[in-house]
Amino acid sequence: MKNNKKIIIGILVISLITIITTISYALWQKYFTQTGENTTTTGCFNITYNGGEDVSLTEAIPITDEKGMEAIKPYEVTIENKCDSVVAYNVVLNKKKESDLSDNHVKVTTGAVAKLLSNTEEVSTNTSVNGLTNYTNGTSNIISESFVGPNETKKVKVKAWMDNATTQEE
Repeated sequence: MKNNKKIIIGILVISLITIITTISYALWQKYFTQTGENTTTTGCFNITYNGGEDVSLTEAIPITDEKGMEAIKPYEVTIENKCDSVVAYNVVLNKKKESDLSDNHVKVTTGAVAKLLSNTEEVSTNTSVNGLTNYTNGTSNIISESFVGPNETKKVKVKAWMDNATTQEE
């Protein structure tokens, strides 16, 4: 009888610890929205976007890839890993709701290769949860995938332009 009471008390204590841990973890999770200087810090991982408010193609004209790679001023994302482990990351582009330019006409690059936005991988996003309600809800495009090593900093330079094959009607 005494052994049964000890077993029941042990099970109750373990269950209570599990419930408290689960609730604590749920409260700990946090979504980050870039504001102000657009710096997001998560313990030992920092992300800074310093290219202005938005990546914009306002009053853009179609240009060649060569001209886009050379002449377009990049938007810069700095990824700093102060952790002791390798961390994988994606740079994701969310389109504004009012954008009327098709992904088939937007070229992007973060390095030596330019590609149409329509040829990048789409991922599901919930912009309302992340505080990005003025951006397209549902999908975003991964424009860069890589990793950053322990105690390493990487700079990703994002360039975007209108593809040369875009007609005036489009």
